[in-house]
Amino acid sequence: MKNSSSQTTIRSLVNAQGEMIHSDAGIKWEVLNYYKALLGTSATVLPVINPLVIKQCPMLNREQGKVNLQLSCSSMEETLRTETVLMETKGEVNDMISELPNCLLTFILSLLSIKDAVKTNVLSRRWRHLFMLIPDLVVDSANILSDQEHRRFTLSSYEAFEKERREFVMRVDQFMQLMRGRHIRSLTVGFFMDSEYSSHLDGWLKVAIASGLTKLELFLSLEQNFLTQFIVDEHRLYNFPYWLFSESNTSMLSHLRLENCVLRTPGDFKGFRNLRTLELNDVILAEDFATEILPSCLLLEQLTFLWCKLKSTLCFDHPSLSLKHLKVLHCCPKTIIKISSMNLTTFEYDDMMKIAYLYAPQLKEICSINTRGPLSFAHFSRLPQLEILLLYVDYLQIQKIPRSLDTMASLKKLSLFLLSADDDFDLSWVITVLKAAPFLQKLVLTLHGGERNADQKEIRKLDGVHHDQLKEFEMHGCAGNWYEMELQLFVLSRASKLERLIISPSTSMYAGNGRWVDIYEGARCWNQSCQEMVRNQLEGHVPQGVQLVFL
Repeated sequence: MKNSSSQTTIRSLVNAQGEMIHSDAGIKWEVLNYYKALLGTSATVLPVINPLVIKQCPMLNREQGKVNLQLSCSSMEETLRTETVLMETKGEVNDMISELPNCLLTFILSLLSIKDAVKTNVLSRRWRHLFMLIPDLVVDSANILSDQEHRRFTLSSYEAFEKERREFVMRVDQFMQLMRGRHIRSLTVGFFMDSEYSSHLDGWLKVAIASGLTKLELFLSLEQNFLTQFIVDEHRLYNFPYWLFSESNTSMLSHLRLENCVLRTPGDFKGFRNLRTLELNDVILAEDFATEILPSCLLLEQLTFLWCKLKSTLCFDHPSLSLKHLKVLHCCPKTIIKISSMNLTTFEYDDMMKIAYLYAPQLKEICSINTRGPLSFAHFSRLPQLEILLLYVDYLQIQKIPRSLDTMASLKKLSLFLLSADDDFDLSWVITVLKAAPFLQKLVLTLHGGERNADQKEIRKLDGVHHDQLKEFEMHGCAGNWYEMELQLFVLSRASKLERLIISPSTSMYAGNGRWVDIYEGARCWNQSCQEMVRNQLEGHVPQGVQLVFL
């Protein structure tokens, strides 16, 4: 027997006496003698063989016997190879990982990049096809290319990027061919792809759809590979192949997220009827997408439009819609939104758009981003379940706030982002809002643009109703100005159940779609003397049981 360093090498062996043998010579002797003993054994009685039956069977002549002997030798060699593999498997007692079930091994591989998961196929026969069982695929630079190849580019290095993209596409083509017929639960592509590579991307989608795809995410923007941004002509954008999603093969697709592509579906298209989540970011849509396509998505619960060019009027009034979460951000500023939804619970929109009609009896949370439109307190007071409200406010809008607002009886948390502050800034209008929210429990106020003024006005004692539900008041973007402490003192004196007052100089603001940004490049920190000044001003005004926190 030849010594071999391949994967079929027997590293250890237990002999008939129960002794463990590790040396190559000892293993070779045991294996050869084991088979020699089998070939040389004779017996007068074979209990499992009936001699009468044997005598009545057809007999072999000499030539047939020669052929049978040759076949027996070949069979013995094959048996030896098989036994070697089995003995190897049994002998590798230290490889406990390989003994784990496929579901656990697949989970471990899913934590690796695709390029590293594929490399495990050389470990042994047990691992040869395990990477193909990974159900959730993420194909981007980090997962497909090596560390040396994965880098960010600029417009001047576009030729180098094109070389990398060809390499990326070739590797993904090969990988997706291996995945044919395997179960693919989700596919995420993160790479700048345009119409030049449509046939490749279409091919990946075909394999995934045929494999039971339920979640698809295509991030095809320049941000995936470039440090700087530049304009890409519309005709170069990837056209999403909606025709692959016929009514018959989309029963599994429940999540679709598209970025930087074209989606022009015909008016009678019904291939997305089983979607539950749809997010479109910088996508060029068909003119009638929202009015004709969405009504066929009766199971849709979460819908997001980001940086999309929408038609002038956007209606969500189909009586059978299951829509619960709606976001319309940074789209056409002239868009008019009309909503009539029994199931809607959260609504996030860009205030540059006009809310012409809003009927949502189950709506619990509203986030209004930007400040060009008028504040819609009238809409908010008509929502019986509204509990959380986030608003951007600037100085011009503040001037138009009436002295009396309709009651928002269910409001429990209010976040206000103020985008201007100067020497004459006045926060007394907040008292009007507090009066309209008698059951408010948390107020968050973030100031932007306010530095500590050289000339400070005298702090007034503001009048207003007592608030017996407010438990927490946060004021961010503080610089120690008179109007800040004026409102702080008012809340301390009028909120009978206040538990915590938090004061911070930071100016982190909500940018929409779950993203927060700091207006200043670095986090603002307290000036020690400023913090001491604010603490001294509030000293003696903080009721017992109220926690004063400086962040």
